[in-house]
Amino acid sequence: MFVCKKCSSQFQAKIDYDAHRKTCSTQVETFVFKLTNQKITVQKNDEGNFECYCSDARCPDKKKAYKNIENLKRHLKKVKSHWIGLSKVGLISIYA
Repeated sequence: MFVCKKCSSQFQAKIDYDAHRKTCSTQVETFVFKLTNQKITVQKNDEGNFECYCSDARCPDKKKAYKNIENLKRHLKKVKSHWIGLSKVGLISIYA
């Protein structure tokens, strides 16, 4: 029996557990973005996605959102931007 440490889901097969781990995420995730050495904490929005508040021109005005934290990290790495957070776009930051 394999148990997810984040959400406590249980799996009989390791292959199912491994697939789940790639997409599982809690309501709030914290990670260090190695490119800028920033510690970033993000919270899921009402639709269950992580919104991007990075310095890329397409974010945050377009409200790009990602289903899991790995996709958000991939986006940050691809566009080589830095995290500006909610406070920089005129909203109160809940991640301070």
